[in-house]
Amino acid sequence: MTDELIKWRVEGHVGVATLNRPEALNTLNRDTIIQLTECIRRASGDPAIRVLVLGGEGERAFCAGGDLKARQREYESGDGDQLADVLRELFVVMDGYPRPLIAAIHGYCLGGGLELALACDLRVASVDTEFGAPEVTIGTMPAAGGTQRLPRLVGVARAKEIIFTGERFDAAKAYRIGLVNRLAAIGSSLTTAIRLAELIAQRAPLSVAHSKAAIDKSTQLDLQDGLAFEQELVAVLRNSHDRREGLLAFTERRPPKFTGE
Repeated sequence: MTDELIKWRVEGHVGVATLNRPEALNTLNRDTIIQLTECIRRASGDPAIRVLVLGGEGERAFCAGGDLKARQREYESGDGDQLADVLRELFVVMDGYPRPLIAAIHGYCLGGGLELALACDLRVASVDTEFGAPEVTIGTMPAAGGTQRLPRLVGVARAKEIIFTGERFDAAKAYRIGLVNRLAAIGSSLTTAIRLAELIAQRAPLSVAHSKAAIDKSTQLDLQDGLAFEQELVAVLRNSHDRREGLLAFTERRPPKFTGE
């Protein structure tokens, strides 16, 4: 990719996308957002990538938020809110990603960086991570989905406290309130996230993808409609190759060989 603002590699069935602006604490400028959006879009179209991991280059930050210097230049030029426009497109692509997306978090995870992590399915954070939603301290608010995703994860009252105060908090609290799925030692959030991704990638890909779709729908549907949607998806799985392979492997007492079909 141009200027390598996003590093990309594939390990088996796991894709790893890494924000690559360590000198700027991996803050999000327009080009970085566009390249990340395209990276996720391409991974979405490749069924061989069963899990996608998102990390940040360098020792200091996963992502310290939006590039405020770039934002200031936008205000001064009168060119409109270009950063917000491309950021909305990124989150549309992330919301539509059909397979698991895992954030590997370390160092600073602030503002837009927190919102980026919230848009992932799972979050692994090293114990040195510093979280926060400081938007109210600079006259704005979490407007890339933070006000909607954070309450769904940690509850309304906790989300209001985090957003209203703008205070930072550590990884132990993030784990305690359910923001983070797993904690990792300092320097090992990415390797821990990749191990988790590899575990998920061993499972039946269609089963994982359909499970994700059903869980995501649960926030939009009432219980009965959600149950009906669940049954629609499991009906598809009943006729899949992987379902037959899973049952056969169980009876033959061997590891299954899933193909995603």
